[in-house]
Amino acid sequence: MAWINLVSERHALRPEPEEIELLVDGPDDIEEVAALLLSAAVSGATQDLVTSAEASARYVHDDLAALRRGQLELSSGRRFADYLTSVVLLHLAGREMAEALRWLAQVELRRDPHVAALQHLLGVALGEAPPGTGDPLDGHDDELEGWTDAVRTAPLGNLVDLALCPDHPAWHRLGWYAAPTVLAAVGGPSGDRDAGLRMLRWATSPERAGELLHERVTDRAPYDPEAGRTDPSYAQGFDAVVEEEGRVACFYNFSMRFAAPWVRSGDLDAFWFLRWIDRDWDTATAAASGEAGRRLAAARNGPCSYRITYDPQRAAVDPAGVRAAAAEYGVAVELVSFLDC
Repeated sequence: MAWINLVSERHALRPEPEEIELLVDGPDDIEEVAALLLSAAVSGATQDLVTSAEASARYVHDDLAALRRGQLELSSGRRFADYLTSVVLLHLAGREMAEALRWLAQVELRRDPHVAALQHLLGVALGEAPPGTGDPLDGHDDELEGWTDAVRTAPLGNLVDLALCPDHPAWHRLGWYAAPTVLAAVGGPSGDRDAGLRMLRWATSPERAGELLHERVTDRAPYDPEAGRTDPSYAQGFDAVVEEEGRVACFYNFSMRFAAPWVRSGDLDAFWFLRWIDRDWDTATAAASGEAGRRLAAARNGPCSYRITYDPQRAAVDPAGVRAAAAEYGVAVELVSFLDC
């Protein structure tokens, strides 16, 4: 599932106050509306989503009316995706958008594989197309090759987890699929809207995240083995700290940003950042306060494992290297597919 990808990127996705203010003053384009609604939903900024929905609903309705009358043109797959994202998120935020969803499912646009794939997902949501029953995908590639075909064959839950990866280098396209895939997964317009909003924030299995004690709140330093081995300013920081049945797990999420073997042999050390664990704990505890801060401080001195999440499509794991890294840095190290964490 993709909860770790979401948690590791939420800080960067939350809309800025000035962005919300501009939307309230009047949107300039559907791209602006879609981007802000999606960022607010995925980051869990509930009030921003409510405010954005209130500010943009009339604009979206007026645009759709103009499209139906032929006064505006759906000139690209990107614009279709932005309208679809906006309509789905307005629906999940409580607006009545069923008619708009049906119109988008039927509109004809020049041949575009993304439009066809998105309309298929919308057809699934509306009960007019079957969901995929084939093998799940086990990761991503940089260019989303085969993605538009996979939405017809892969199970919906698998598609939701893969669509909700804002750390993907092609998030500007992958994000088109987040809202419509979630809509299909919760049963379409008649499904549970709150469940859809929870899924956008946590993916399909939030219970597997355990109890979240900390999530990333600042951008990470570059992954630079040469500089990072001697310079603590290159410490990567925890993407999440969770408690599971009395044990604590600290997550480093590399799923979309690491495409090399996980090895520790000779001068090769993909795990160099583990030498700065104390600094990462300092950063996490400094960001917390009250009860959360006290629990983190206690967790630091208790049994703990360090989980590195990766994408099997991008990186291979050397088990001997994992054992060598654990021995060298004196900690329990696990490598887990981001879909299995």
